[in-house]
Amino acid sequence: MAIRVLIDHSTSMNRKRIETATVTAMAVNLACTELNIPNVIAVEPDDIRVATESTGEYGFAMIAGVTPATTGYEDIGKALETHTAEMRTLPVDVKLILVLHDGMSNDSEVITR
Repeated sequence: MAIRVLIDHSTSMNRKRIETATVTAMAVNLACTELNIPNVIAVEPDDIRVATESTGEYGFAMIAGVTPATTGYEDIGKALETHTAEMRTLPVDVKLILVLHDGMSNDSEVITR
């Protein structure tokens, strides 16, 4: 198994939403760390990779530091394409991408593809 968590951090992800997303991302990262499951926690749309199964306390601190950006730029499709391509190369049977988002992305046509 391999897991990717993509967190939207546009302005519409207000403080309460981003806190919910980061707690979720931390729980996934902690479980993956304990179970030795490859994972990446990334902040979108810039694909800032803040944690993996091997980042430990540093990764948790980076996840906790995620805050809403002052932008309406909510493109997630490109990140999905990037992470999907990377995951296709992994030698595991189960590949899961979780997108923590509060609504429709600006690039829904890319996501639909």
